[in-house]
Amino acid sequence: MKALLRKLTGRRARRIYFWGSITLLTLIVLGYQIENWRGARAWKQASERLERENEAFTIAELTPEPVPESENFFGTPSLAGIATDDEREKGPHSIQRKRLVDIYPGNPGSSTDLSPPDLPYLNEDRQIDFVEWITYARAAETLSIEDSPPETSAKRFLEALDSAHGPLFQELSEAASRPYSAVTPSFAELAEGKMVFNVGMHHIGSIVSLAKTMTLRAAAATELGDSKRAMESIQILMRLSEGMRATPNFLGAVVSFGIDHHTYRAIRQGLQSNLFDTQQLQTLERGLVLNRQGDTILRAMRGELRGALDAMDWLRQKKTDPAFLSTVIDMKNSGLNSLGLLLARMSPSGWIDQNRANLLNWSLDYMVLPARDSSSREIATKANELENLVKRERARSLSRPHNFVPIAVMPMFSNMLVAMIREETQHQFVQTACQLAGYKAAHGHYPDKLSALVPEFTEKLPFDPLDPEGKPINYQLIGEGYRLSADTIDQELTWTLRKRE
Repeated sequence: MKALLRKLTGRRARRIYFWGSITLLTLIVLGYQIENWRGARAWKQASERLERENEAFTIAELTPEPVPESENFFGTPSLAGIATDDEREKGPHSIQRKRLVDIYPGNPGSSTDLSPPDLPYLNEDRQIDFVEWITYARAAETLSIEDSPPETSAKRFLEALDSAHGPLFQELSEAASRPYSAVTPSFAELAEGKMVFNVGMHHIGSIVSLAKTMTLRAAAATELGDSKRAMESIQILMRLSEGMRATPNFLGAVVSFGIDHHTYRAIRQGLQSNLFDTQQLQTLERGLVLNRQGDTILRAMRGELRGALDAMDWLRQKKTDPAFLSTVIDMKNSGLNSLGLLLARMSPSGWIDQNRANLLNWSLDYMVLPARDSSSREIATKANELENLVKRERARSLSRPHNFVPIAVMPMFSNMLVAMIREETQHQFVQTACQLAGYKAAHGHYPDKLSALVPEFTEKLPFDPLDPEGKPINYQLIGEGYRLSADTIDQELTWTLRKRE
């Protein structure tokens, strides 16, 4: 035993330990240098490609130029400044946002034990039940409204809503004719070194609440045959959606698409009731043409890519700052978080460079460039290819630390992209529905084929955005109504219009 200890602690053993440690340290340093060199080279090549593709936008460049408040729907006094960040509870814009949130009769306020009735989804046949809404509004005290028999519930609800918020609705209706609609957070913070993920989006709750309120108002007006107030509400919905599309990220686009669903449903309900005259149908169709979503998708993807790259660049710069990392990873919570902090500090900067290079290349190959240069069908195909790529890389992710960021974020981006493309089909459906309503108003019946709409009601046949050959959407007469359908990558989208009993 003593002989063994002498061997392990002897001069020769110490020499072996010393040179072994030097060799190991040299290999580690060499490995770090190689990874940092590989990362720098990959990032340089990716950055040069970004410049060649003319996609080197900043967040500020993706944000629309400010327009005069007098020409902007969101410049009207009740909406001006709602995206401005201030003290969330005490600032004037915070108070303004809360006031708009409280307009929605489904907001329970302090009555957290109450749940409002659901608003029907776009493809649901059921109508909004105003008896349920009156019962809820009385219990939650969100509207001053008397109990009423079912046959007058829509009238009582609309009267109570307009009585409570009539001046606001009038203001928004007048502002809806303004040439622009844009609401964006202030990105001036970027000049001060803050990243886009620090820019607040506090105005979204206000806009969503206002959109839901307009949905209820349009439904009640339609049930009463009041085309004027239904049109006012639908036009306000369109301008709210248009304004949110100015935000260069997926969140703004998703909110815009959600408002579009409310808009489409309100239009379909009006079409079922033969509510709109020829002039109103033309107004709706013009609004739908202006609300096309192609540019929204591309702006959102460019914004998300730029924001992700800026965030990783920021992380790379701050990686060795203990104060910064302690705020990102709370060491007090668990040993696992402490290990995460240690690994984050010890990892080569080249890994971050390779992650952002791969994120940039994947985004260009499968999202941004297809959205810029290809058809909707090709975009959806690329999104599926991206999903398969992520699955392959995830299977070997433990041996590939260069891809952990794109593997984490790209599936979300891909799913968003496919969902947005489906929205183009829904947009085509509702635009075609307005054209069919115009045909019926002129001829007393729906056409046997969509080709009958050309050239009186449209210059070309409504096409399926996801068909590889650009074929027209499917059209089938059903009794006194019709069915529109289109094949997507993984499901069929439909729009059925039947005469309301």
